[in-house]
Amino acid sequence: MKRRTIDGADTPSDRELRERKSVSSCAECRSFLIEKAQRLMHDVKSAQTQVEEMEAALAAARGQSHPLLQRDATLERGKYPLKESTVDDIADVLGSLSLGLDGKAKYYGESAAAEVGSAYGEEPVKLAAYYSMVLAFSSCSPIWTPPYVYLPVPKTRLFILAKDDDSSWQSCDNDMPFEIVELSNAFPIGLVGSAYSKYELLQYLPSEDKALQFIDTYYNNGALIFNPIVRTDLMDSIITPLYRNTGATAVDTIHPHQLSILFAVLAAGALPNEYVQSTPLARQYHMLSRAAFSLAPIRRERNVASVQALLLLMWFIRAADPKSHEERWILGGICVKVAQQIGLQREIPGDDPDQNEVQKRRHVFWELYAYEAWASLINGRPPALRLEENDCLFARDYEPFLNSSRSLEESFDGWKHRYGATALTAAVRHIFLVKPVPYQELLDLDKEVRQSPVPGHLRCPVDSSDGDCAWSADSSKAFQQYVLSDMHETKALAG
Repeated sequence: MKRRTIDGADTPSDRELRERKSVSSCAECRSFLIEKAQRLMHDVKSAQTQVEEMEAALAAARGQSHPLLQRDATLERGKYPLKESTVDDIADVLGSLSLGLDGKAKYYGESAAAEVGSAYGEEPVKLAAYYSMVLAFSSCSPIWTPPYVYLPVPKTRLFILAKDDDSSWQSCDNDMPFEIVELSNAFPIGLVGSAYSKYELLQYLPSEDKALQFIDTYYNNGALIFNPIVRTDLMDSIITPLYRNTGATAVDTIHPHQLSILFAVLAAGALPNEYVQSTPLARQYHMLSRAAFSLAPIRRERNVASVQALLLLMWFIRAADPKSHEERWILGGICVKVAQQIGLQREIPGDDPDQNEVQKRRHVFWELYAYEAWASLINGRPPALRLEENDCLFARDYEPFLNSSRSLEESFDGWKHRYGATALTAAVRHIFLVKPVPYQELLDLDKEVRQSPVPGHLRCPVDSSDGDCAWSADSSKAFQQYVLSDMHETKALAG
């Protein structure tokens, strides 16, 4: 058997052998397909020319009255216009598929953010057109990543996968009892028959003053952009029964997943900020949140608090370990399934439902919908929720803004939910289409994203011509203004 030459060049017999065995290099296969596509396009154009010549001859002989020359017939024949197409059109929608020698596989679509694939030796580049508009939200949120994405790769890449996510920060048990560690490790499915109950976890709650301090920190930082439980709900349904009502009866009304919510908020409030390593106290509260969640296995019981707790825990995991993409992606899928199990995507039937519960369900659903859409863009994977499959209305605005004209404007959360249902949904639909869309559709989408309405109090001056708005003196409001300006004013990036 002949071998390859030392300099790597193929001998004629090498090429013949590969052709017989159908084993071609990627470059040869790509070149072959392009040549075939070009030859086919040439044949089609030649056939079209012949058809036009025959139509002209038929018109000269029979006139325009012949059935084959009627306008409807020619339109039907030309219903699907010819399009220059090469293998590049297919390659551009593949994304990146990573395969491991042990059978592991990992897929990131074309919109995947830079931080998702940087662990695998990929080089982040900016993606043009409307992707930057949608992913721009991530550049200023403490939850998501900068608007750098991978260009689609022309072929599947094969290499040994690195270790997925470094979750060593979660292994620190902070001298917690074995039963709590066991419950934490059982998250998110839960543990049946634990020796502990929620009463054993209550001893780890801080004083009310300290708890309120952590809650203030969370709502002044993390909840500015991502807010699965509004403050009034937290105070009325969890804080008041635990801290301000005496007796075991009040505690009995607290579901383990509600206790998980509280510990998750405390963990978020105990973080110095979203960009530094989590503290031992924050990690302890995170472990307690996971343990409380596991006390009520989701295969047996689920409620709105289950979805809220999962969303909050995903937020903390992102803050504590920015590389935890796969863990958060899987938890997001579980969160969607739990939401669908309790029918969160549907309106509550009946003439007189509990309006507080209705509003809570609506708010949590649209928070989940927006999170799922952004996560899908960042990971380059289709979302698990589709707008067409729900009839959930928008929640009433919990914190409308009273402007100088004494009229109410929608809050950031209200705008976010409507934006998610309109412009963001349109972007997601386009990005995950298998076949490339016409350029005009991209321009229309870009226009829709840029022209989506923004409440006046959230507008900010992006250049000297914006004299009718100003930055807020409130740092929290200014941060939300920045998010919106980044959304609407990020220009199309060259790529």
